[in-house]
Amino acid sequence: MYETFSPNAKPLSTGVLNRSNDENLFNDYNIVHLPYCTGDLHIGSSTKEIADSPLYALLNMPECLGHNMTLHQVGYNNSKAVLDWAFENYPNPEEIIISGSSAGALGAQALSALVADTWQVETNNIRYSVLADSYVGVLPSDYSAGQLISYYGTCDLDIKASSKIMDQCEDNKLTVSEMISYMIEDVPAAQWMFLNSKYDRTQRYFYALVDQGILGYPFTNLISEEDFFSNMTAIIDVYLNISDDVSTFYVDSSQHVFLTVNDYLHNATRSPGGQELGEFLEDWLATNSSLNAAASAGSLDASGSTAGSSDNSSASSLNSALLIAVLAVIIAALFQ
Repeated sequence: MYETFSPNAKPLSTGVLNRSNDENLFNDYNIVHLPYCTGDLHIGSSTKEIADSPLYALLNMPECLGHNMTLHQVGYNNSKAVLDWAFENYPNPEEIIISGSSAGALGAQALSALVADTWQVETNNIRYSVLADSYVGVLPSDYSAGQLISYYGTCDLDIKASSKIMDQCEDNKLTVSEMISYMIEDVPAAQWMFLNSKYDRTQRYFYALVDQGILGYPFTNLISEEDFFSNMTAIIDVYLNISDDVSTFYVDSSQHVFLTVNDYLHNATRSPGGQELGEFLEDWLATNSSLNAAASAGSLDASGSTAGSSDNSSASSLNSALLIAVLAVIIAALFQ
């Protein structure tokens, strides 16, 4: 169990990080693991004085009163330090994948341009991929991504993002789909994969937290499964429409995160299509185009999912490949 708010980052050794699993597709990769406890999607850099809130008493948390705490969110600082170390130690990889689970999925997307710039992936002909597991960023219509990352202090940081992102970030009008669309367009050679449950219960809880605030706890009135899936696919369809290098893997479940589960190769089946996650990932690691387009000759169903073709020449055999795992598993105890 990994709490949403934790004073200590916790390393993982499960799923894609489990070297003892002979089937693990990433066993031959050099893996740089970036744990998480900053609560800022790995892209924050801000310091704020936190005043006592009447919510502490209301939620029966008197131990939180009277501390006059300072909130330090330094996810970007941590991420940049890790990337600098990774570049120094792996300056010439044949392949780079940046991957994240839960909040780390958003972090991987937001840091994608910075990673591409650090290694100059296009100039150096490095195969580059972004693997986002279980967080797309479905938000209430009256709350923008710009508001969120502005709070984290991200608008003032050099994440190698398009100036269009920074301009809209400052005026709080930037949407998730706009932000990630710019990232996709900035590195057109990158392969992208979005792995999500159609009815992800934890993503729906976070939607409720943004929509209702903490007073909405225990969040008994979640956004419906149908509305969540519709909103999620609307975002990802934007990416599919601007790039031929975006693949999707939707699972007919409410499970949150897949890549940190030891049996990740077999614990999810694509809907529709029936292909296991491990088989799909193996195909994706070897392709240079969207598996959606390859499977359907450019025709997608309403969910954006189709079955992919098989290819045994997996890129996971590259000894010089680098997986940057931005794993932020934030399945909170209150959500179980």
